[in-house]
Amino acid sequence: MDNLIEIKNNQVVASSRQIAENFGKLHKDVLETIEKYIKAENSALMNWFYKTSYQAGTGKKYPMYLMNRDGFSLLVMGFTGKEALQWKIKYIDAFNAMEKKLNQQKQSTLAYDKYISLLDDKFMIGDIKSEPRVDMNNPKFKEVLSEANRLLITLTVLIKDWNNKYMRCNDFRGYYSAVVALASKFVQIIVSISAIKFDTIPDEKFQPNEL
Repeated sequence: MDNLIEIKNNQVVASSRQIAENFGKLHKDVLETIEKYIKAENSALMNWFYKTSYQAGTGKKYPMYLMNRDGFSLLVMGFTGKEALQWKIKYIDAFNAMEKKLNQQKQSTLAYDKYISLLDDKFMIGDIKSEPRVDMNNPKFKEVLSEANRLLITLTVLIKDWNNKYMRCNDFRGYYSAVVALASKFVQIIVSISAIKFDTIPDEKFQPNEL
């Protein structure tokens, strides 16, 4: 399912080539259907389908379309049969999962941009602008961040990969203990930052390119 869709230009899309293969259609027939829809409702479908190309094993390029969820829904609407229904469900699940992931990435970006904006606004205030800045090149600080990053990656993989719907009680207790231990260690590492003695840089010696 992971390969059914992809992210292009910040949009979740599926390819006509793979849809044709999965639904047991000839790609040329799928292309004809898409182009028929576009010709009939060109303005309405401009944002649903994007014409591009792929390179075959011979090195020759052939046309194909990338489409968002709306384009996919329109295209496969007429595909019938039990197997077609199963593929529709797989694609819908894949769209949902990837759109959720993309939305989380957007939210993280927005949160970071908001933080930077607030930080910039803060340092534009006269009485704060003259305050010394914290020197983030502290070796201990970098060591702590590296360890925190390692623990966070391990914790993320553990949570993501454990997708069993059912497990034995002993397995669950072991899994739960491992997650709690890693999470607790991660928090301890982050809290330890408060004990680090940072150097400061006077405002007159501050160089923006050092950040």
